[in-house]
Amino acid sequence: MGDADSTDILLIGDPTEEVRSVFASTGSEFLVSTCSDINQAVGIMVSRSIRIAIVLSYQMDNLGISLLRHLRNTFFQEPVQILSCIGKTMQARTIIEHGADDYLIYPCETGEFQAKVYAAVIRLRSLIRIYGEKEFFRKAAKQEEELSSRILDQHLILRDAFQSIESINQELEETNKQLEQVARFDNLSGLMNRHSLFNAMDSEIERAERTRSPLSGIMMDVDNFKEVNDRFGHLRRQSDRRNWAEAQGVVAEIRFRGQVWRGGVLCYSAQFHTSASPYYRGAVQKRNGGECHGNFR
Repeated sequence: MGDADSTDILLIGDPTEEVRSVFASTGSEFLVSTCSDINQAVGIMVSRSIRIAIVLSYQMDNLGISLLRHLRNTFFQEPVQILSCIGKTMQARTIIEHGADDYLIYPCETGEFQAKVYAAVIRLRSLIRIYGEKEFFRKAAKQEEELSSRILDQHLILRDAFQSIESINQELEETNKQLEQVARFDNLSGLMNRHSLFNAMDSEIERAERTRSPLSGIMMDVDNFKEVNDRFGHLRRQSDRRNWAEAQGVVAEIRFRGQVWRGGVLCYSAQFHTSASPYYRGAVQKRNGGECHGNFR
């Protein structure tokens, strides 16, 4: 387009003085360029951003129809107005079907010619507005699609991150359980260790003082077990196996009613309450061949 108050028009063909005079009477309202070489018409329209073309088809016969088709195909996605000046013997329908937006029959009155041009300018401005809105919505739709795609990508990233965090939390939970097991229990015997024993003692003494109830305990040891273990590496002799089995039996019976800790190489401590004393008494009597020493009140 030309200046804000003028419209560029390309006349394709060899305009007569009559045609020139039509545009001369409009003053500076139209800026008219001419092109007699139909092969250069498209290049001129593109380079000068001309949006209205008037094809003098009455001078071209079949070439005029071919030019109309070529212009329409070239500017199919752009706002342009193509007018055709046809002779009285030419079929207007054929001109419209091959790409013209409007036509006028040459020769014609000056007022009619100008009216057709003004109508083309009005249609062009409407098309420019429509194409502008179309481009706006196209860009908006594209931006929305890109935004939706980014949001989806971020959602997938967050989902993977949450899954990774959940997996890490599960691993940490399992590790904490293992650490708790290591911190509280003895690996060799599976009993609670000395650290757990001291914690339990503090808690049970405080409970016994608070409830004014008696508290008792048992300590057991396997004689010379360290020497056997140092010498043989593991329990070999039948008597050693029997002593170990009997000690384990006592521990199992105590664990049924109380708590058991491993305090040394093979030293066990058992804490129990008065209500469970008969069970511990039986366990100790079993170990000592029917004898029971200690206070089980």
